[in-house]
Formats: sequence, C-alpha cells, structure tokens
Amino acid sequence: MKKTASVFITALIIILFPDTSYSIQAHGGSEGIVVHQLGHIFFLFSLLALGYWLKSKWALKGKSKLYLRLSCLFLVLWNFDVIIMHFLDEQSGLINVSRNAFDICIRSAANSHILEYLYYFGKMDHILCVPALFFLYKGLKSIETEKGD
Repeated sequence: MKKTASVFITALIIILFPDTSYSIQAHGGSEGIVVHQLGHIFFLFSLLALGYWLKSKWALKGKSKLYLRLSCLFLVLWNFDVIIMHFLDEQSGLINVSRNAFDICIRSAANSHILEYLYYFGKMDHILCVPALFFLYKGLKSIETEKGD
C-alpha cells in the first residue's frame, strides 16, 4: 500500500507542478544531445538483436512472436525517425522552426522544400510509436494466453 501511495503522490506532484518537478528535461549543451542520441542508437541495436533473437532462437510461437517482432520493427523505425529529427532539431542547423500564437513556420536553411516536408512528417513520430506499443501489448498478452493453454 505504501508503494502505491508514493507513486500516486509523485504522479500528482508532477501533474500539478511540472515546472518544479523536473518532469521535462532539456538536453542542454552538446553533451546532452550526444548522450541522448547514443541512447537511441543503443536502443535501436538492442531492438534489432531482440528481433533477430525472436526469429531464430526463442521458444515463442504463433501470434506472440509475430506481435513482438512487429513491435521491434516499429520501434526500430521510430528510433531511426527520432535520431534524424534530433539531428535536424538540435545538431545540424538545417531547420529553423519559429512559433507564434497560432502558427508554426518550418524553414530550411537551404530552402529545400523536401527537407521541410521530411521534418514535418518526421515530427509525427507517434505514427510509429503507438503501433509499436500496441503490438508490444498484444505480444505480451498473447504470451500470457499461450502459457495458460
């Protein structure tokens, strides 16, 4: 009961006071984004290894194996996307994003409309992340039902 109460209180503090609870972290300086990018690269290779392991060695069969491999695929694609977007946002200087009350203006330093569209659609990373988490849920749920049989 104590653990549940502390988790609830922590979540409540984060929701009510996000500016003082440090729930959002800016990367700050070049070392922050480099370490963050290395984390994405490590995660990407770990997912590739897990996908290969699921294909070749693991004892899972049927839907659970398929769902988990689809989850790995979507998370690999998501990591590629996020790595590219972090590079465009914070490292390359190729994209300039300005905001006002109602609009967001995306401009390429080289006036490349292709790069602007790539950035625009790349920032919609939830299109890859949500299916990945859905397939992860379905895969884990399938393992539970397969083990019960």
